[in-house]
Amino acid sequence: MRIVLPFVCLFAVFAPAKETRLTEIGSLSKRDIAETSGMVQSRKHPGVFWIQSDSNNPANIHAIRANGKVVATFPIAVPNVDWEEISADDDGRLYISDTGNNGLKLPIRVIHRVKEPDPGSPSSTPLPVEKSYFYQFKSKDDRFDCEAIFLTKHHIYLIEKLRNDKEPRLYRLSLDEPGTLLKPAIPERLGKLDEFTEPVTGASRSFDGKRVAVVSTSATRIYDWQDGGRLTLRATVRYKERHIEAIAWDGDDLILATESGELFRLAATDWRN
Repeated sequence: MRIVLPFVCLFAVFAPAKETRLTEIGSLSKRDIAETSGMVQSRKHPGVFWIQSDSNNPANIHAIRANGKVVATFPIAVPNVDWEEISADDDGRLYISDTGNNGLKLPIRVIHRVKEPDPGSPSSTPLPVEKSYFYQFKSKDDRFDCEAIFLTKHHIYLIEKLRNDKEPRLYRLSLDEPGTLLKPAIPERLGKLDEFTEPVTGASRSFDGKRVAVVSTSATRIYDWQDGGRLTLRATVRYKERHIEAIAWDGDDLILATESGELFRLAATDWRN
């Protein structure tokens, strides 16, 4: 067990790795969405998932079905520098994570909050940003790349992406005291994500807040999130390596998306057994 803070603890219990064959359930049209980078299930509109694309793509979010059908596309009124993840809160808002930092060249990164639009009323008018959460690094040595975030009531949690077979660090930002461009916040460094030694490409917290799923190109790990901010490794599911970039809960199942738009279902029975 590793104690990090009085209220944050990350540790692992025995959770044997599982091997499974992912079930392909659909794909996204390259004409509509060239690249998938982040995904989250809507908390307002049943059966809808929101996805986004990485840098060098339009600053849009897309409402889709689990089979890949695009329901609507909405432009966002901020540039896509290096969008990597999208998350949602319980109050009908989406969080667009412009947290990519390839080469660790960028001293400031940001997460933008927008009001979740109605997929049934598409618009070409860019959605305004309600609030932005800027953060910076104390030094060049403290910079990290991030493709995975998840939310609690008062915090944004960020998981760094490493490529050295080491466990990534977990960081967090306050939702109540957002950093600004002129005065960015410093991410609070917490513990490490136990047993996750692959490069993290996405994360998702379940609707009931009890579980956090973290994904890579070859494995997904499910952690139990308990009162006081304690993460306990529940299960590891391994599969054939694919360029998986995003993950989202769908009930107790998980939907995984590759960069090229293939969609797979990881059934609850695969990670619970």
